[in-house]
Amino acid sequence: MNVKPFQRNKVRWMSNTSKVNNKWYSSLKDPVEKEEFAARVLEADRVLERLEEILTKKINSSMSELRKTSNFEKPAWEASVADQLGYWRALEEINTLIKIKHQEE
Repeated sequence: MNVKPFQRNKVRWMSNTSKVNNKWYSSLKDPVEKEEFAARVLEADRVLERLEEILTKKINSSMSELRKTSNFEKPAWEASVADQLGYWRALEEINTLIKIKHQEE
């Protein structure tokens, strides 16, 4: 009788908490509660993916606006650039928070 050695499945199992940014559940102490909350976040993955698309477009648009040469003619150019960079950083932070880590194949 020829028995094949155990082969691992290509898809690795990931806990819910390993799929979402830990800031979603960092204030929770109970591991079960963390896992349950992460599962609720994952239930909204289609909504979060769409939000990610929207934010990515806004980030790209914001960076295009920042590069316009007409901005250099503004009297408060430095304040305008600082405002645009702050807006961009805020969008980037939100975008990072909503990313879902998918299983590797």
